[in-house]
Amino acid sequence: MKPLRVCTQPRCPILTPHGRCTAHRTEQRAYGNRFTVGAYGRPWRRLRDVHLACSPFCVECAKTGQVVVGTDVDHIEPHRGDRALLMDPLNLQTLCEKHHGQKTARETRATA
Repeated sequence: MKPLRVCTQPRCPILTPHGRCTAHRTEQRAYGNRFTVGAYGRPWRRLRDVHLACSPFCVECAKTGQVVVGTDVDHIEPHRGDRALLMDPLNLQTLCEKHHGQKTARETRATA
């Protein structure tokens, strides 16, 4: 039997046989899978990077005459798991963090 070691998560005193304790292992797994869960993976990240390179400014800010660098690539029509809609470059728009949050909140309220 291996000796117990302190969890590798900073400032966690829990002893574990290897790596992180149970609580931090599930937390790490959830964080590490955020881009690979479901349809989001390397092809989506590549498409996202190309879209941001070609269209770097927020389309909602541009409507008010502002020039703001967009941080998020948004699906105009929510894909809801439809891979064709997810990867359709004509269904993408660049939004700043503020506008993406507002649009997501509106969509979440509409479906709830």
